[in-house]
Formats: sequence, C-alpha cells, structure tokens
Amino acid sequence: MKKTFKISAIFCLIIISLLSCEKTTDNEDEIDVIIPKKTVVYLAGADENYGTYIAKYWKDGVAVELSDGYSEAVAYSMYVVGTDVYVCGYEVNPTTHNKMAIYWKNGTAVSLTDGKYDAYASSIFVSDSTVYTAGYEGVKHGIAKYWVNAEPHNLTIGNTPSSAEGIFVANNNIYVIGTENVDLYTEFGVKSKGVLWVNGNPTYLTSGTNATRLSSIFVSDSDVYVAGSETNTSLNFFETKYWKNNTVVKLNEDNNFAEANSIFVSDSIVYVAGKEYSTTNSVAKYWNDNVSVNLTDGSNNAYANSIFVDGTDVYVSGSDDGVAKYWKNGNPVILKGITTNWFNAIFIAKE
Repeated sequence: MKKTFKISAIFCLIIISLLSCEKTTDNEDEIDVIIPKKTVVYLAGADENYGTYIAKYWKDGVAVELSDGYSEAVAYSMYVVGTDVYVCGYEVNPTTHNKMAIYWKNGTAVSLTDGKYDAYASSIFVSDSTVYTAGYEGVKHGIAKYWVNAEPHNLTIGNTPSSAEGIFVANNNIYVIGTENVDLYTEFGVKSKGVLWVNGNPTYLTSGTNATRLSSIFVSDSDVYVAGSETNTSLNFFETKYWKNNTVVKLNEDNNFAEANSIFVSDSIVYVAGKEYSTTNSVAKYWNDNVSVNLTDGSNNAYANSIFVDGTDVYVSGSDDGVAKYWKNGNPVILKGITTNWFNAIFIAKE
C-alpha cells in the first residue's frame, strides 16, 4: 500500500507540473496575428448604352452603375474612404437638357447644380467626412467654382470663360486649380491663364500669352504640385509641364506635342500621366521624376488619364485603341466584360 501511494503521489505531482508548465507556455507564446489588407483597384468613367452614356465605377472589375441610362451621365473623378466610394461628374437634367454637376456617395446622387446652366464636377476630394468638389457652371461666360458639402463657392465672376479642374485639401487649406480665359485668340485656341486658388485667392502660374490647360493638383507636406500644358507658339506644339510651388518643370524634352492629365507624389518622387504624340498617333505614358515611361508603342491612339502610386506600384488608367484599360507598373490590365472606351480615374484602396 505504501508503494502504491508513493507511485500515485509521484504521478499526481508529474501531472500537476505538466499542466502548470503548459499554462505558462501558452501565456508566453500569445502573439497578435496581422492579416495583410487586400489591394482594391477602383476605376471610374462611363459606358455607352444605345447611344447614351451611363456613369459607372468599377471595383476590381465589377461594375456599379451610378445613373439609370435615361439621361446621359459621365464620371470624371473618384475618392475612396474606408467603405465609402465618392464619384463626381455630370448628369443631364431631363427637363432643361443641361448638364448638372453631381457627385455620388455609395451610388446615391447629390446634385450640385439645378440644371439651369450647363455644369460639371471635374474633381473630388474627401477630408474628415467633408466632401469637396471642383468644376464649372455656365453662368455668363462660365465660372470656375468649388463646392463644400454641396455649398457653392465661386472662384470667378464669369466675365471671361473659366473652369476649375482639380481640388486638394491639406494643411487647413483648400487648393483648386483651373483655367481663366482672356479675350485674345491664337491658332491654338483661346489664350488663357493657369490659376491656382488657395482658399479662393488666385495665383497665376502662366501669363495668358499662350493657351494653358491645368489638369491636376497634389499637395505633399507643404509642397504644392500642379500638372498641365501650355502652347509654345514659336515651336508650334503643346509643352507638358508641372509646377512645384509655382516653379515650372518641363517634361517633354523632345519638343513633341504632349499633354499632362494627372499628377501624384510619393516619397518625393513626382509622377505625371498623360500622352505624347509620335509620328501619327498619341502614346499613353507617364513621367517618373522627369523620366519618360511609355505605356503603348504608338501603333494606336492611346492616352493616360489618371495615375495613383501605392508603395512601389504605379497604377495608370486610360485608353488604348478605343479600349479602356489600366496599367500596373507598365503592364496592361484588360478587364473582362468591359465595353467602355476609357477610364477617367483610378484610385487604390485597402480592405
């Protein structure tokens, strides 16, 4: 009996010790598992249905219709915050048949104008749940304006045609870029000034001697970058440029006709997307710190409308030979079932 008791007691002590050690080990090995977020590609534009454009966006290739197809609508720009998707553009008023500036939040439309005059929203930005849009309304000769949660703010008074094409909010400032025309003409079109408005106060990036088109803005820290194009009347072509804090940087060094459509800054590297003409066709391309990267070979007409940089990955959207596509790190991505001719905007989000 004593032998049995000793063995049983020893056995119990071993079990207790093992259980105690197992519990301590579990506590020491507890770690947090971080699951990488998925990269989601959003695209915005329009698709034609029996001659009428339907505003749409695509999430990883899956289309979401923003308009019903009865009135023409086009999406120009987009912004994604968490699960909320914001898209802006225009939709034709069925009564006046004028374009209305509009934005959609998760597919629900918010009209910025009433259709009395032609209007559109060309750019959208979201900060702290406030929605900022920039665009145009055809009051008088046309005014540049922006909206804050649908509240309008006129940047010009309409004495000469003008429009706002880009908006960015940073450092407690609202930055808007656009074009203000003057009353003189050249063979290239209207002479115009490129304008940067900061909280409504204008700074002219060009003098108005030539035709100017400003297309996109990006703010990084305290630096303000603006992309655009300006005619060179002596050489008879459009120069593609960007301005950093009002100082101009020329991009198309070969003196080819070129246009800049979008700008993005990441890790102090400046990316500009657009097009440049070869002998007969336009080439979709982007510039990486002034280094040219061709996305197409010039055998067909192609162009790049929007650029977004996510880490080391460069995403560009546009069109190639009448087919909407986007490029990732220079490689084309053609989405199945897409019938639209172009993508106007690209935005990369994490889920």
